[in-house]
Amino acid sequence: MKKSLIALAALAAVASAQADVTVYGTLDPSVIIQKLPTTTGNATAYATSSAMDQSSQLGFKGSEDIGGGLKVIFDLQGDLTLGNGLMGNSNSGNSGAATATVGGNASAANAVTAPQADVFNRNAYVGLVGSAGTVKIGRQFTPFHENQVNNDAFGMNSGGFLAALSQLTTTGTSTTSGSNFMINTKSMISAFGNSNVGVNSYGSYANGISYELPTTNGLTVKVMQTFGETALTAANANTGLPSSSSGISSIKAVWDVNPSLKLNAAYQTTRAGVAPQPAVGSAGGSGCDPTTAVGVYDCAVGTAAVKSAGANVYTGTTAITAQNAISGTVTPGQQVFSVNQYGAQYTMGQFRFTLSQFNLQQFVTGFDNVSLTHTGVLYAYSPVLDLGLEYTAVKDKSVTANTANTTAALARYKLSKTTYVWALYDTTANAGTSVMNGNYSGIAASAGPATGGTVSSFSTGIRYAF
Repeated sequence: MKKSLIALAALAAVASAQADVTVYGTLDPSVIIQKLPTTTGNATAYATSSAMDQSSQLGFKGSEDIGGGLKVIFDLQGDLTLGNGLMGNSNSGNSGAATATVGGNASAANAVTAPQADVFNRNAYVGLVGSAGTVKIGRQFTPFHENQVNNDAFGMNSGGFLAALSQLTTTGTSTTSGSNFMINTKSMISAFGNSNVGVNSYGSYANGISYELPTTNGLTVKVMQTFGETALTAANANTGLPSSSSGISSIKAVWDVNPSLKLNAAYQTTRAGVAPQPAVGSAGGSGCDPTTAVGVYDCAVGTAAVKSAGANVYTGTTAITAQNAISGTVTPGQQVFSVNQYGAQYTMGQFRFTLSQFNLQQFVTGFDNVSLTHTGVLYAYSPVLDLGLEYTAVKDKSVTANTANTTAALARYKLSKTTYVWALYDTTANAGTSVMNGNYSGIAASAGPATGGTVSSFSTGIRYAF
């Protein structure tokens, strides 16, 4: 045993002599008190989270100068769930083992019945840096996701722009199931990322390659493409695609015009890598079960529909509605949706103002298009105290009665260079079938929020970085 430890120590010493390796992370425990109308009456919900301000994470990164003006870099980074000590997040794809995610409702946040297999779910890449730019290969955040922080007044997960996007673009089924928090009750768009079902449309993708140009005159441009893993054959026509037809394409441009003004824009399009299909002849298939209402298919209450062999035709006492029978209209390789965002930050003395816009366009018949407008200000009251106010308006452009307007106020006090405490109050006025709130990933009561109600919450926590 001692010899093994000595050998490992020797290997670590050799590695550190060749490359600069850093262990880093962020810890962000918080407590949430939320008042909301539920399907069973008004309620006060209590929850904890590991990502309300900044996502808790643990990572290992390093670099090595290999000569000729080139440097090798790598990054292995995974989510941490501080409530139960788990690392990773199956919501980022390539793992079906876990039943709960870092986000989600209050009751499910800690209800994990199997290990979370995606340990390095945020980053797992190797890259090269040189005078011509930076290339990264592996799992990584899209340029679209990286740009989001530029459009949030607080630069935190909850309260505004980032909180709304996390609810618009993560897994959901229908408002009646109590398992989603989206204004767009028919989206379920996260299942179409690439060959790894369950990839967030805005976050970290597997099988990616990115290229970032050197910053010139304050302008930074980055592009990324993800690829499918499975070759297309007659036998697996509905389960995989060659790399040229699946995954996402993402691009961002950030321009520091001057020390006071920053402009940004980003665009991303997603094509179906694995189009979800119910098993032929089965009742329900990929979540088409009215008793659970989870997965891609949202059945009406009643007997589950059955897919006939060899056809996208569903029969049964309760047929799937056209807007939800998406396997008949979405095929592998088809463009499923696109998103764009753009905005500006302007600093004037102790004030930083932010104005931004987000748009979601879906290409599947019956699926809603959504817009988001955000504005806010962060005020450096003193070197240790920041105060902020922001407003976010979400509109369903397909069903105009659906809206969600969130107002949030923030206080953030710095205890040191690496630690601060924060307090956030937010309130969201929902209309139509909207069930959104100001919390990251829509943390809410386990009974599920009622549609069209006002949800308010107070949250506080401490953030420590190392």
